[in-house]
Amino acid sequence: IQTVATCGHGDKRTHYSMRSSGSDCVHSSAGGRVGLVMSCTSWTPDEDFNLLLRALLIVEEHLQNHSDGRAIRGYDRLVVVITGKGPMKAAFETAVKEYAAQGRLNLRVAVRTAWLSHEDYPALLRCADLGISLHTSTSGLDLPMKVLDMFGSAVPVCAFSFPTLPELVQDGVNGIVFTDSSQLAAQIVRLLIDPNVIDGNAEPQRELLMLGQGAACITSWEENLSLIHI
Repeated sequence: IQTVATCGHGDKRTHYSMRSSGSDCVHSSAGGRVGLVMSCTSWTPDEDFNLLLRALLIVEEHLQNHSDGRAIRGYDRLVVVITGKGPMKAAFETAVKEYAAQGRLNLRVAVRTAWLSHEDYPALLRCADLGISLHTSTSGLDLPMKVLDMFGSAVPVCAFSFPTLPELVQDGVNGIVFTDSSQLAAQIVRLLIDPNVIDGNAEPQRELLMLGQGAACITSWEENLSLIHI
């Protein structure tokens, strides 16, 4: 992750994160007012990334309508990085370009696809402010392994609902569950952009921190596997 500034006392900062001098811990930094959202996929039909795209269009519109920043207490720009390879990736990228050409995306919400190395993926994930899982189980039994990655990085998770998901994600405890694009968009706004939509007295990112702490309580594959009922 490229360092774009060196802060006081030897701290190093990127657009998405800050590493304190003498520490291996990477912390999300709102100083640049750019929030980082991550998801990963194999780009197959069992994950509906058009749902995410529709949600991001809503978020983009919200940010454009509040571009003076007066109604925004959190981040005023987002970068959404989707990692992975697969057959539906090209169609998604084409749709993103079309919406960007219309001025409906990539002004306040930048959407990027990437293929990351085994070293870069966990490094970038640790910098994320929010992780999104669109996994739906064809069998109704398997659970999204990407959520385990997010838990291991103490990244708050928004996950698409399906019957066995509560074995891994407890809504409002270690993640938030959604069922459609409008719901996901509202969650992104609530967590990253404007807590006022649910609580006029809310501190920015307070709920995000709570969910991150809930995710951080599960720190290893062994602990996660112990929660799954077989």
